[in-house]
Amino acid sequence: MPIENSPSNDSHFDFRTPSAESNLELALSCLTYLTFSELEEGMSEFQEDPLGLYSGRDFLKHIQQRNQFLAYAAIHWSDHVRQTEYEIQKHILWPAFWRVAASKRKIDLAQKILVSSDREYQNWSGPLEIVAYHGFVVFAKELLNQGADSYKGHLNSALRAAASKGYEAVARLLLDHGADVNAVSGSRSVLAEAASKGHEAIVHLLLDHGADVNFRCPFYGTALSTAVFHHHEAVVHLLLDYGADVNFANGNSILPEAASKGHEAIVRRLLDHGADINFRCPFYGTALGTAAFHRHEAVVRLLLDYGADVNFTNENSVLQEAASKGHEAIVRLLLDHGADVNSRSPIYGTALSVAAFRRHEVVVRLLLDYGADTANENSVLQEAASKGHEAIVRLLLDYGADINSWSPVYGTALDTAAFHRHEAIVRLLLEYGADVNLQSPFYSTALSTAPRGSYPSSVRPWDRRPQR
Repeated sequence: MPIENSPSNDSHFDFRTPSAESNLELALSCLTYLTFSELEEGMSEFQEDPLGLYSGRDFLKHIQQRNQFLAYAAIHWSDHVRQTEYEIQKHILWPAFWRVAASKRKIDLAQKILVSSDREYQNWSGPLEIVAYHGFVVFAKELLNQGADSYKGHLNSALRAAASKGYEAVARLLLDHGADVNAVSGSRSVLAEAASKGHEAIVHLLLDHGADVNFRCPFYGTALSTAVFHHHEAVVHLLLDYGADVNFANGNSILPEAASKGHEAIVRRLLDHGADINFRCPFYGTALGTAAFHRHEAVVRLLLDYGADVNFTNENSVLQEAASKGHEAIVRLLLDHGADVNSRSPIYGTALSVAAFRRHEVVVRLLLDYGADTANENSVLQEAASKGHEAIVRLLLDYGADINSWSPVYGTALDTAAFHRHEAIVRLLLEYGADVNLQSPFYSTALSTAPRGSYPSSVRPWDRRPQR
């Protein structure tokens, strides 16, 4: 009878067949195949390879070529088991699985093939971890009944496997047998593992069994920080209800993390639980700054409504970050809430200068309307002229920019436009009355700056000198 395949969330498939009997037969066939002595001999050949003839990948390819059904059996036995009923798993399929699990070489081989199809399997090496990962509570019970002492060292890793996939019954069983609810397996705690996947029921179970809600892992931080990162709102609410620290910093604060992702509901929830709205972290800066940078207007508005400091500076001001990205609506919102339009930073200068540099004409006009100063240590006009931004140069001139101002970097606007061969800008500046004879310490005059022969006679600066 044909098998109907459909892609699943895992790297393999969910198998739906017309009858439970078909799944039972296929599950038995897979598990029986994995018990064949030829496979165990193949593993022995690999493990006792004194000459090093096989690499791990070459061995898997070699043994699968010799045993055509092996890959299917190793990868898909669990799909067929999952489609059978509890009693069938207990009385018929468990003995078949035990014959595989009882042989370390056979279970190792199956696990190696599984890893080749799903990298997450590399974390689960023993029978208990594998059945926990698949959520087979029947098999987990039987393994523990067969030898609870022999699996004590695997309880914690099996708990993490069950938590990662959301199998509550298996997780509860493992906890009842003594699994450490605060154990760290791999690079994160079991609670952080469940929180990262959004498994609310598992998180609730772990917390009810005494999991430390603020336990910190070296890489992932707390369960709350990883739930925020992955946008699991229900898990965030649950962790906060259990007393999670909203101001925990593991390199980055939780509030800026949520703001950077645009998670408005989570940001509001964190603020309602006392998150420091102006906390500055090394990577994100403040929540307001990172929300503005990533164009999250609703989050910016929310943070301002909760009292975020609109002029807080983290190398660059929030206004400069928004202007650098051309976020007109956010720039207007910040200005309406009192942002200093002329604040300066070592990197961006002013919001006007960075908006002009990046050709954000609409933002330039908005900043000018709010009183932005067109002069700083490198004039905004000169900056725009050097980049050939004709519309912005015209806009700045119309708002009263000093056409003959000089800076150490650019000289005058005419100097830098001539040097960079921006013919249209040279023409525009001359039309607005730029002084073609104005001398600067570095460039002398625009005449000496412009490459001769680069311009038509109508805009050659040297032809604009007064005739004697």
